[in-house]
Amino acid sequence: MKRSLTTVILLLASVLSFAQKPADRYNVSLMGMYGWNETWQSHGGVDVTGYLPVSRHFEATAAMEVHGPKTFAVTATARPKFKLPVGELFIDGSVHYRALASYGISDFNLAASVGWRIDYVSVQLGVTSHFTHDLEKGTGRSEDISEPLNLLYRVSFNVRPATSRWNAGGGIANYTDFEYERTWEPMYFLDGHYDVNDRFSVLCRFDLKPAGAFHLTAGFWGASARAGVRYSF
Repeated sequence: MKRSLTTVILLLASVLSFAQKPADRYNVSLMGMYGWNETWQSHGGVDVTGYLPVSRHFEATAAMEVHGPKTFAVTATARPKFKLPVGELFIDGSVHYRALASYGISDFNLAASVGWRIDYVSVQLGVTSHFTHDLEKGTGRSEDISEPLNLLYRVSFNVRPATSRWNAGGGIANYTDFEYERTWEPMYFLDGHYDVNDRFSVLCRFDLKPAGAFHLTAGFWGASARAGVRYSF
C-alpha cells in the first residue's frame, strides 16, 4: 500500500512539474521572403510562425510558408526539453508537408532528433523519413518515391547569450522549417534579431544551398533572404 501511494505521489509530482508556468512568452512572427533557385528562378513568399511554450519542459511551434495559392509548406514541431547541469537537452518530433502544385509534386516528412543547446551553441542529430508524390502533368501518370531513413543534423552558433536584446549567428543543417534535404545536401544559414521592446522584435535570415560535390550536380543551388517582425504576448 505504501509503495503504491508513493508511486501515485511521484506521478502527480511529475505531472505538476510539467504543468508549470512557461518560462517564455507566446509569440508570432511574420516574415517576407525573396529567393532564387534553379527550379523557381526568382520567387517570393510570406512566412508565418507561431511559438507555444506549454510549460518549462515542453514547447511547440507551427509554421507556414506561402508562395502562391497552390505552392506552400507547413511544419509542426513538438519539443520536450530538460535542464542539464550545463545547457539544455531537447527532443524534436516534426511533421512537414510541402506542395508544389505547378509541378505536380508534394513532399511529406517525418523527423525525430535529439539536441543539446547552451547560450552560444546548439547541436542536433536525428533521422527523417521522406515521401514524395510526383504527378506527371498532362499524362495522368504518377510516381511515389520513399526514402525511409535519412540522417538529420543541425549545428548553429550565436555571438551573444540567448537572453541578449540583440543576437546574430549562423550554422549548417540539412533542413529548415520549410525544406528537408538529403544527408549529403547541406544548407548554410545566417540569422539575427533585435528586440525593439518587450513585445516587438525585428528578424532577418539568409539561407544558401550550395552547388558542387555535396549536391552531386553543379546546377542545383539556391539562396533566399527573409526579414520581418515578431510579436510576443
